[in-house]
Amino acid sequence: MDRLEEIRFALDEKLSETQKKFITLRTANKLLWDKRLITEFERDRGFLKSLLEQKKLNAIQTQSQPRQWKIYSSNHSSESLFLESKKPAEKKPKENRAVSKKERKKWDFGLILGIIGILALIFFGTRSHNNIEELNSPNNSSPSQIKTRETAVPQPNYKTNNKNSTSKNVFTFKSTFYDRERNGIILQTIEEETFHTFNYNDSTVTQKSKLNGEWIEIIYLFSDSYIEEGPLSNTYVFHVGTLGLKEIWYTPEVPNLGYDYDDGTRLSCYELQQVSR
Repeated sequence: MDRLEEIRFALDEKLSETQKKFITLRTANKLLWDKRLITEFERDRGFLKSLLEQKKLNAIQTQSQPRQWKIYSSNHSSESLFLESKKPAEKKPKENRAVSKKERKKWDFGLILGIIGILALIFFGTRSHNNIEELNSPNNSSPSQIKTRETAVPQPNYKTNNKNSTSKNVFTFKSTFYDRERNGIILQTIEEETFHTFNYNDSTVTQKSKLNGEWIEIIYLFSDSYIEEGPLSNTYVFHVGTLGLKEIWYTPEVPNLGYDYDDGTRLSCYELQQVSR
């Protein structure tokens, strides 16, 4: 029995024991880790999710937010999976009832809290903008910088001042959409182009995306990198440790790449295409 068959068997066994129709990605990930069918690195880097995306297992992704993976038994027919994926999201019935005086007071209190929250966002947003301007200042010697500039056409290619650099050590990828995840749950799927440039000459990864209609670049300096070899795919990992970002990883076989942040959030970018410099 090869490794993929062992994973299928473990998932089928769990579904049979619990008499459930499906299990979620998070539950399956924990199950396979407990049985030591996946490594700790694979558990944290979305190895199981990559199997689902490659259709190695019977699974569908829900259409409603937050989007989640549902993993079915290996005996589940492809026709049944197709019908499950086309099911519309269940809508909660609207309640039509009079609003009591007590509830109106709650709403008034909630409105006050909302106004306070908006004022706080404006205040801290202004501070964040000032911090970005400070990082962009030529007097700032921070190894990681955030650069903002408006351009008519995306220019993802990173330009370095290193005269000895060669294009062989610089790789740029374009992604057409990405997922914002936490604990294996997709919180939001955003369909927009982003660019990611890996520059081995000066040990940087440049992320380029749009913010309020303007193209911005975030340049991360990685301290070290390594290759995590797996039975089905290899993952290139770049340790950052600044600007709230722990690591950047890239798996060519899927293909996808991602950004793992200190707060547990992950951005997973898909439909990668390498673009010329």
